[in-house]
Amino acid sequence: MTTKIKTVAMQNRDDELLEKLLILWCDCVEKTHDFLSKLDIENLTPKVKRALKEIEILRVVFGGDNIPLAFMGVSHNKIEMLFVSIEHRGRGIGARLVAYATDKLRALYVDVNEQNVQALEFYKKRGFKILSRDERDAFGEAFPILHLRKEPFLDK
Repeated sequence: MTTKIKTVAMQNRDDELLEKLLILWCDCVEKTHDFLSKLDIENLTPKVKRALKEIEILRVVFGGDNIPLAFMGVSHNKIEMLFVSIEHRGRGIGARLVAYATDKLRALYVDVNEQNVQALEFYKKRGFKILSRDERDAFGEAFPILHLRKEPFLDK
């Protein structure tokens, strides 16, 4: 059975939507970020909620039941967040979101936790290359971050 999906640019970010996105985020992080403890995730949750509310561009992929399956946040020319529900990984949703970010929004940059090998490989497959590394993440925590860049577009 195929899931009917729609991708929406979210302008109205009410508490109900933010809670649904946080549930999706927590589920993804608990299952893919094994380098984070439960306490780390609890400490990150309010920061992620604030980022979801404030991010310049937020695109959400909804299933037929209006439940978020994935979301991506972009600010300026950088993908700041991308999460796809575990049940919907491998179906091209993340790839389509990244293609939209790079093709339409001209996003050239993304940061990835060094320990998140799956994410690193995902972005490498889409033409991103490692530019540099920091010992700490954007919140100052001791989670090394890799800064990636996609080759710039050539206008024809």
